[in-house]
Amino acid sequence: MASAKNELQEYFQKRKLAPPKYQTHPCGGPPHNLQWKSVVTLADGSKYESAVSTSKIAAEISAATKALPVVRASAPVTVEETAPTKAETALPNPKIVTIVKELGVLIDVENLPNAVDEIISRVHCDQVHIYAFVGRMHPSAKKTWNSSMVEKIVVPTFEKDAADSCMQIYVGAFLLDQTFDEYVILTKDHYGQSLCSLIKSTGMVWEAKPALLLPSGQDFADCLLK
Repeated sequence: MASAKNELQEYFQKRKLAPPKYQTHPCGGPPHNLQWKSVVTLADGSKYESAVSTSKIAAEISAATKALPVVRASAPVTVEETAPTKAETALPNPKIVTIVKELGVLIDVENLPNAVDEIISRVHCDQVHIYAFVGRMHPSAKKTWNSSMVEKIVVPTFEKDAADSCMQIYVGAFLLDQTFDEYVILTKDHYGQSLCSLIKSTGMVWEAKPALLLPSGQDFADCLLK
């Protein structure tokens, strides 16, 4: 069953409107058991705040749950709205899919500059959370993606391989917070395999999680669409 977040995304996507944007942050609790709140901003600028939740994902779903009935009531769907024109059917739209687990996807944008586009042009999944890592001086640092799945992480330092190191730090934080059920690392760089091996390692301070290394966004989209 699709979550409210997924339904809200689909509602705006069908109408060719800007997707909902979420601002999610911890609001209390000890470091090992943070509480979260989220605010979703819709295309018309209206905002809806979540209840206090036990995870980032739950907070975003809570915010979407508050927004969805208001959106439906203010703009009821009609036959004319849902019937696509010939021009609309000619446009490629990402296929909306639902998976059971929350999936963290970390992309080395400097190494794979087209990976995010390869994913979001083909598929949208409410349970997929993409983090795109790029150095501040890289050409892709100015790029934006019109998808609620994607969060761009611009690395503030100038050192070589800073984006790679930042990705690994994020993975550690996610593992300690048990943010995701599974991980996908997209890079062709040397550290990718060892990072996946560490994510899957037992006997560490984090709980081992499944992890997959892929060389392109196309490969990841193929996995979701199978």
